[in-house]
Amino acid sequence: MITHPTVFILGAGSGIPLGFPLGYQLVEYMVQHLNGAGLYDRVIRSGYRDWFVKKFRDRLKGSQLYSIDSFLQYADENLLKIGKFCIAQSILRYENMSIVQDKPYFDYKANHWLKLIWNHIHGKLENFKDIRSHS
Repeated sequence: MITHPTVFILGAGSGIPLGFPLGYQLVEYMVQHLNGAGLYDRVIRSGYRDWFVKKFRDRLKGSQLYSIDSFLQYADENLLKIGKFCIAQSILRYENMSIVQDKPYFDYKANHWLKLIWNHIHGKLENFKDIRSHS
């Protein structure tokens, strides 16, 4: 039982069972979708100019880095801002997929860390209202 406020620090692959991408998949998604649809449109509507979006996309693609975080680590302030915006917009796409689809993106049959933690917490409950005292 967890008796103190607790924070779980999760690694990069922890979101895979929930349908979230690994780092290289996020980079591939950004490079592909900064070509004039979807992500590109949202970035332009947020106030970035076309030439700057293309500059960001081309530098990201040319970097050959697996991780957007690695790419942004040494980026100037302007690239960092657009990079953070693109990360947020891309992650939102994956979150919305589980809401929009007819079936949840989450694989309820798989054994993974989230299901194991939930079952451990749930097994300690007298009734469902007790969840607050165990979370």
